[in-house]
Amino acid sequence: MKELIPLALRALQLLFAIILLGINAYLVSEFFDSPSRINFMLFNSVWTLFPALPYLALGPRFLPLSANNKIIHLAVDALTALFWFAGFIALAAWYDDLFYCPGKICRTIVASCVFGAFEWYVSSSLLPLSLRGHFPRLIDAGYAERLLIVLVAYTGSSSQPQPSFRRLNFGVPVEAAQLQRLCRRRPPSDCSDHSSFSGYPHNPFAQDE
Repeated sequence: MKELIPLALRALQLLFAIILLGINAYLVSEFFDSPSRINFMLFNSVWTLFPALPYLALGPRFLPLSANNKIIHLAVDALTALFWFAGFIALAAWYDDLFYCPGKICRTIVASCVFGAFEWYVSSSLLPLSLRGHFPRLIDAGYAERLLIVLVAYTGSSSQPQPSFRRLNFGVPVEAAQLQRLCRRRPPSDCSDHSSFSGYPHNPFAQDE
């Protein structure tokens, strides 16, 4: 079931990109000198349909391993979401400032903004799935948990930590309650005294020397 979610989102991404390609191509044809916002939305449609989606959906199956770089996959997903966000926001702001707009053109511009927002939402929803798929250790090995604990410790700690605090190897104070909540997800042998933690490559709960 989990494997079907990215496929369904990719299918929606493809569908919205095809719709937006038609909408924005029509808008460009209606203007003698088409505005840059509409040109950018047309570029987003072409970018999504031809370089981005074929590479993201078909690249892992048909391209050699040297071309399937995890960083490039994540960057293409992030760029696609960023392009659509900038595109529909710029088009909506430009439309809001129009003094006069014929009825059919106005409705088409609104449709481009709405479908652009849908496309951005779908593209941004694929980002965490892409991150988990290409970098599973960031989540499965506990790195995200450790980063969250470090952030909480930085925002909630004082310059003089209380005796109930422990410290990570790099000197960040963490409350014992936070460690206990984290240890509920680990075997009891790993969390009896916070001296060993098998989920991490290094012991993050070692006492300061």
